[in-house]
Amino acid sequence: MRLLKKIVDIEIEDFPSHILEKIKST
Repeated sequence: MRLLKKIVDIEIEDFPSHILEKIKST
């Protein structure tokens, strides 16, 4: 459970970066 939450937190942290990359590439 705790590990899963850590993974989810990491994915959420990475999410804005992916959005920024998409915005930059357009």
